[in-house]
Amino acid sequence: MSAILEVHVQPGASREGIAWDPWRSSWSVRCREAPQQGEANARLLELLAGWLSVPLADLSLEHGARGRFKRVRVGSLDLAEAARRLGEAADAADAPGVAPARPRPTGPPPKR
Repeated sequence: MSAILEVHVQPGASREGIAWDPWRSSWSVRCREAPQQGEANARLLELLAGWLSVPLADLSLEHGARGRFKRVRVGSLDLAEAARRLGEAADAADAPGVAPARPRPTGPPPKR
């Protein structure tokens, strides 16, 4: 049993967090580390391990080591359970290292 997660990473963010991106049909993860020498990839795996409550050794970067779009294999969970746990992390404003998800404003900009 294993799951493959589609992830879009935003390195160098001011806050770390996770949200589901319906437009990309993938998870959007913000991390503070810069995309240099694998720092952002290492932090991505650390964040996912924490949100999924799995050991870091259960995660592997399958694709996208040099890009923003990545595929991460979770060896100990099926896709439904991984999605449930990440959804809980995205919704939990008080979870360690997780910033509350803010919806993007819709409609026209306010008049000045």
